[in-house]
Amino acid sequence: MRIEAASGERLTRPVGVTAQPDFLNQVVRLRSPSPWTPAQWLHHTQAAEQGAGRRPTYRWGPRRADADILLLGGDGELRHSDDTLSVPHPALPDRPFFVEMLRELGLKTLPA
Repeated sequence: MRIEAASGERLTRPVGVTAQPDFLNQVVRLRSPSPWTPAQWLHHTQAAEQGAGRRPTYRWGPRRADADILLLGGDGELRHSDDTLSVPHPALPDRPFFVEMLRELGLKTLPA
């Protein structure tokens, strides 16, 4: 995959387990060399997390890297939901900093 665009970085308070340091967040727009299924995106995203040093902890716990799939498709129009992945990311409406960063990348409105 290749990075097409990246937002600025945002330092944000943790959600869920709040007794931990702030998180540094950034949104990137990626393109795959050929069309990937949602499962393939998830696989590559998790491999990138592990490559960046992520190790298992607990839900919402401290982590060295976390890569979420916020949207899929050229304009975020694709939908997917199964036991391992929901797209658009279900917490997207609750995290305004992600919406701001998506707009930096040219997404004018969030898909309904």
